[in-house]
Amino acid sequence: MKYIINMLICVFILTSNTIAQRNTLTLETSEMKHLIGCWNNSESKEWRYGFFERFAIYDNDFWEYQSLKFKKSKAEIILKKGQDILKLNLTFDSKADSICTITSSMQKEKRKYIRYSSAPDFTIENHDTFIDNGYHQDSVTVIGYIRNASENSSVKITIPNFINENEDIYKIKIDSSGRFHIIIPIINTNSLFINNESRKLSIHTIAEPGDTILLFYNNANNDTRIMGQNGRLNQELINYQRDPSTNELYKYTLRYDAKMDHNVYLIEQQKIYNKRMEIVEKYISRHPQLSDKFKLIKHNNEFMLHASSLMQRRFVLRLNFNKEFFNSEYMAYVDQLYHQLPQPYTIYGNGFLTDYLGYYNDTMNSNWFSDTTMIIKYANRKGEYKLTTQQKNDLFAYEHVMSEKNLGEYFGIDSIEIETVTKPYKEAFERGKQLLQEKNVIELCKKYESMNGEIMELMQIQEGFTCFDTIATSPILKELIVTKAFSGYLHYIKTAFKDPTIDYFKSLVSNESLRGIVLKQQEAYMHLAKQELENAESLKRNDGLKNISDANELLKQIIAPYKGKVIYMDFWGTWCSPCKAEMKYTPDIKEALKDKEVIFMYLANHSTEDSWKNIIKEYHLTGTNVVHFNLPDEQQELLEKSLSINSFPTFILLDKEGNIVDRHAPRPSQKQELINRINELLTK
Repeated sequence: MKYIINMLICVFILTSNTIAQRNTLTLETSEMKHLIGCWNNSESKEWRYGFFERFAIYDNDFWEYQSLKFKKSKAEIILKKGQDILKLNLTFDSKADSICTITSSMQKEKRKYIRYSSAPDFTIENHDTFIDNGYHQDSVTVIGYIRNASENSSVKITIPNFINENEDIYKIKIDSSGRFHIIIPIINTNSLFINNESRKLSIHTIAEPGDTILLFYNNANNDTRIMGQNGRLNQELINYQRDPSTNELYKYTLRYDAKMDHNVYLIEQQKIYNKRMEIVEKYISRHPQLSDKFKLIKHNNEFMLHASSLMQRRFVLRLNFNKEFFNSEYMAYVDQLYHQLPQPYTIYGNGFLTDYLGYYNDTMNSNWFSDTTMIIKYANRKGEYKLTTQQKNDLFAYEHVMSEKNLGEYFGIDSIEIETVTKPYKEAFERGKQLLQEKNVIELCKKYESMNGEIMELMQIQEGFTCFDTIATSPILKELIVTKAFSGYLHYIKTAFKDPTIDYFKSLVSNESLRGIVLKQQEAYMHLAKQELENAESLKRNDGLKNISDANELLKQIIAPYKGKVIYMDFWGTWCSPCKAEMKYTPDIKEALKDKEVIFMYLANHSTEDSWKNIIKEYHLTGTNVVHFNLPDEQQELLEKSLSINSFPTFILLDKEGNIVDRHAPRPSQKQELINRINELLTK
């Protein structure tokens, strides 16, 4: 019986192999070569079919060959996808094998198709408009076939994140057949940027909620095709991107010049915008059947680039003493652009909005505040102590004058100049000062004294949308910006909000998907706080250092236990985004040097205990070769002044004797350079 079973298994394997060999041979016949490629409808020029050696493409998906028969100039193909079967009958043109007619079990009518060497222009008008789903959680499916892909290659998809101003990056490995598949969350119609490792493939696409994007890319000849609900638009965008005439756009940019008069800058940017729009219009006139979506995207892209260029100018303004602002003519023009913003906002990114609203927030927020001004503003927002318009202006004047005086003294400004700068606010300042001395205000401050931490948290978040007091904003844009402010502050402090802060957020945002973004972050930081800290001994106590007031002695005591080891110092802060950006590279460095005499030493600047610990957990910054110090502010400042630390992060290398050998050591992101430098010191 066992012998019979073994014989049956052998027969089955041999039969299966024979069938597989027959299929493989069939797919390599000369007839198959006539079939391989992308076939477009001859009338609309829409890409409908793709036939390749191991599979076919149809209706935004991959299909496997169940059978394939050739007879002279005809082919019968049966395709299978799960339980779905598709039968196709192809007849090739006798004079040109790049032309055929196809009938299918799903479409009985015979239709003509053409195999183009590259994607052709579409020939039928299209007046579709973009979906705006009201900013609710959805997804886009991206699938693709990279033909002639190198082994172990991958594709990267980048989506600008409207809420956190960063990019969501997805890296997908390509399988052995050259295919990939991923589902990506989006909250509305959005831009997607797709590229491969060599960046030969680098395209901008648009995805609507629920979309499928099917990408075909031939690594050998750069041929790129797109299927999907927005297949036509995305193909048009690719064709535009690769048209040589659009290279002329790069000629029209303005050289950076901080000293240029703002009105001159405005005029020059208007000229550039008009020139670039001329190039876009010329392209559209040469391709008259371009879709309405394409025209909208290209017009709006240029509009947003123009608007962003104008508001990027805010970074040349003087921000400290005697803060500088744009003149009324400049901002009147930019205000007009703001009121013409294209929607959905997620398509075009938030660069302009961030700068525009940030500018107005800066005009309305002071660099100085006190517990009293903070509490009275908090009570006003709660409705407990209503401020009149004049009182709000008086409080602003009070804070502005105090800010200018403090900054002036800090920067060594002459007292006469400080007086000149603050003189226009003198009367309002005095009224603001009197307001803060009123009995009911003093009582209010006593009432909220114990809540200073919570109030401070709320007021700092509210600085992100103070502009709403003067700028007209649609309800959904207001919720987007509020969500952005709360999400950004959570990312900044790296600890969960207090309950009143979350309650306040919920009172401002009703959109469930936007709520979910912040509540998910909140949950993550609550969970992080409860996690045990691995290698807790990496966090050093300050008890033995508390009486040291000399910088040299402090440094000596901190590094003393590690004599004989190379020390890599990182001066950072929980508030410092570039510092945290570098930390993600540290685990690889630690791993490369794990068996060597190296200490990674972190010194945190002005960082709260909770945020400090959470960041250490989040970035896995503990270990037998890692030490952390969170010194009192006075001691940290001593060290920083002694070592001339004036920017963050700063990296310093000490040799095995404790001597500083590099005050500008390579960053963790400069992996190989840093490893080489440390290894060099280890050999000495």
